[in-house]
Amino acid sequence: MAVVVGGERLDIVRIEDTWMAAGVDEAAPVRRGFVVRCRGGSRFRLVLTEGAGWEVAPLPGPRLIFADRN
Repeated sequence: MAVVVGGERLDIVRIEDTWMAAGVDEAAPVRRGFVVRCRGGSRFRLVLTEGAGWEVAPLPGPRLIFADRN
């Protein structure tokens, strides 16, 4: 599996989260979402909306916090 962002193919190494959402009425499209981590550490939210296709949004990576040991 891979995602293409800005013309660059990024291999997906892990699916970190998934969800599905349906609208209030039967005519509303179903949305399926994923949070994925790619090789190199970049993360993306992928959302597939029936009838509309894919949305791809970058997510921030983990932040390292170092405690002051002084």
